[in-house]
Amino acid sequence: MELIDDDACRRVNGVMELVGQRWASGILLALGRGATRFTQIIAVVDGLSDRMLAKRLKELQHAGLVE
Repeated sequence: MELIDDDACRRVNGVMELVGQRWASGILLALGRGATRFTQIIAVVDGLSDRMLAKRLKELQHAGLVE
């Protein structure tokens, strides 16, 4: 088992903060349920704008949570 150090805790904390942002969990849920296109995510996440989806997807991609 790998040692849990301060760096590991900071990385996990950063991911948790990102996932906790508004819309991020809904986007991840949509992707987990099979949405593969931008328009599919917009259709299933009620109230999510195109602009916010693009922003959150970039953040999630940068964090390595989506490709």
